[in-house]
Amino acid sequence: RESNKTTLLELYLAFKIGLYPDTTNMLVRGSDATAKESGKNLARMLTENIAFTKIFFPHIIPDVGFSPVLGREGGSWNISGYALRDDRISPEDWAQRMAARRGLTLMIFSPESGGIRGKRVDGVLLIDDLVVAKQSHSEAEMQSLIVEVNRALFKTRTETCMTIALGTPQGVGDLLQRLIESEGYNVLRQPLVDENGVISWPAKFSP
Repeated sequence: RESNKTTLLELYLAFKIGLYPDTTNMLVRGSDATAKESGKNLARMLTENIAFTKIFFPHIIPDVGFSPVLGREGGSWNISGYALRDDRISPEDWAQRMAARRGLTLMIFSPESGGIRGKRVDGVLLIDDLVVAKQSHSEAEMQSLIVEVNRALFKTRTETCMTIALGTPQGVGDLLQRLIESEGYNVLRQPLVDENGVISWPAKFSP
């Protein structure tokens, strides 16, 4: 923990959105508070970060409400989701492109927030620290989380979706272990202490 894993993946998600602004993406964190924190971080990256807004993706701007499609709401920009558009494409053409998609450019959720069902993710699904300490002491809570992930969260994925699950293992049989045991995932582990007892990041975690 506290090794900037979340920050790194937030940057990666923002970069992918810059490359493919017409995709729908979702970030799900373990609580409403952490989800809102990541939502604010990503909003700043997408609208205030000089590298993003001036150097790499100056043509990607917030879609704050214009929509010429009859009976359809405009864009959205709030703590639970963000709609972006490519300024090189006219607002009318962009709205026509987006008319059929089921979700925003970036959607922010937690298991507590609801609203996941019915969305579709064809970009990146980032699952960050869904397993929290309290669940490691309750088999019922852990099973409830696993069921919700399978029934709701994973149902949002389309065939083009990239799934990234990030977290710290909390116990045998938790969500992370279930994912590791599933087929189709590449697993990257970064233990604090290696097999020789050497701390992997001594500048951050001293003996």
